Amino acid sequence: MLLTFFIIFSGFIALNIAMKRHYKQLIAKQTENFKRYQMLSKIFAYTALIFSCYLSILHSGMANGLLYWLAFLTMAAFLNSFLLTYRPQWLIFSAGCGLLLGVVMSMTN
Repeated sequence: MLLTFFIIFSGFIALNIAMKRHYKQLIAKQTENFKRYQMLSKIFAYTALIFSCYLSILHSGMANGLLYWLAFLTMAAFLNSFLLTYRPQWLIFSAGCGLLLGVVMSMTN
């Protein structure tokens, strides 16, 4: 379930990068390649969110899986907005470390 949370968190970060002002804040000051990054970010974000819903349902069944998925969406949105407001430079680093930690934790269980 930890992997599901970090996939959702990474999906939200990808949705942030798809917005022009957050792209400038997080990635680069110039926006000449923005359209390409925007499309790739949106594809990754929606794929990650759908895949996390599938993992959650697979792990806990339909009723509890959707409940856990919505709870993880809420927690990830809160963490994402908190980091984007106060520490935007930590956001991309935390997504990468979180995905790596989630994969390692899911492999050990």
